[in-house]
Amino acid sequence: MALAGCGGQKDTLRFVYEKTGMPDQECVSYEVDIGREAGGAAVTAELWEDGACTASTPLTLGRETEELHISLLAEGRGTEKDGLYVQMETGEVSGSILTYFALPAGWTGYSFSAYKDGDILPVHAGEEIVLAAMAFDTGDGVRSVNCPALTDGTETLEDEACVLVIRAAFTAERIGPQASAEGRG
Repeated sequence: MALAGCGGQKDTLRFVYEKTGMPDQECVSYEVDIGREAGGAAVTAELWEDGACTASTPLTLGRETEELHISLLAEGRGTEKDGLYVQMETGEVSGSILTYFALPAGWTGYSFSAYKDGDILPVHAGEEIVLAAMAFDTGDGVRSVNCPALTDGTETLEDEACVLVIRAAFTAERIGPQASAEGRG
């Protein structure tokens, strides 16, 4: 008699780094393998300013989702058109979103955090994982943010002037496909 869950496959995300030749753009991908314990996830792009989430846009990952691609493009460094385009796509299964977040005027640089190429992240229903983070220098310098530390709570966003976080919240409930959407944060 086999026991359910013993020795079987686990739900995981596998990080795949994608290089880009464009300045002020970061692209990452995850191979998604869920559906055993986690029935899906809500992946949210969140803009945090002065310690508070000021805007967010969600995308759902259904259990059939096999990949998640995230592209972050910051525009207007030091100009009047400061903003960040966030694109998250999963292919045909769960859809995609494209959204724009206004950034504080005059940002001068940023730090970016994700995982190492090939890292495998175990996921469980009821758990949240920070998939990527981009902290902006708004004039007082910028320190590096760290996805694992943001995930486990050893690092918080309370003292940050401006940070974009991509966070996945996993649930045991089965989540179905989502249509493509455009949002404005």
